[in-house]
Amino acid sequence: MSAGQINCLVPYGVSGSSVAVAVNNKGTFSNTVSIPLAATAPGIFTLDSSGTNSAAVLHLDGSLVNAASPAKKGEIVAMYLTGLGALSTAVPDGQGATAANAVKAPLQLLVNGTLVAAAGLLYAGLSSLAGLYQINFRVPVNLTVSGTLPVAVLTAEAFHDQVSLAVQ
Repeated sequence: MSAGQINCLVPYGVSGSSVAVAVNNKGTFSNTVSIPLAATAPGIFTLDSSGTNSAAVLHLDGSLVNAASPAKKGEIVAMYLTGLGALSTAVPDGQGATAANAVKAPLQLLVNGTLVAAAGLLYAGLSSLAGLYQINFRVPVNLTVSGTLPVAVLTAEAFHDQVSLAVQ
């Protein structure tokens, strides 16, 4: 939390099309607002925390994928995001996965408009931190260009395409 931002985690048991939320600041409650809900609402984390620009992606050695260290076509990388919804095995609210815990909802991943084939989607699920999901995928080898390329995640309820990936 900061003066201009509050981060919160929606508990897995919350359902419906909206939820009422109020903030308690040292015993003083804000007005209650209605927040729309969806089964999924992917939001890809970015290196500069802006929600746009370079996606938060790591090489398998744990180093950042960025312009100085781009992903290679065919390389397996891990991208970090939120909002992928229900998991194959429930975890307690506020906890991360202790083992592989895949998401239930199907998703598609595109790099520069090229669909990452199902065989290239190696894992989509919860990471070890609460609310933090990761998608491990193979960068498509059939990309015809290199550089800073757009990345998109598509679920039945949402489409997130405001980030990019450096590819060599």
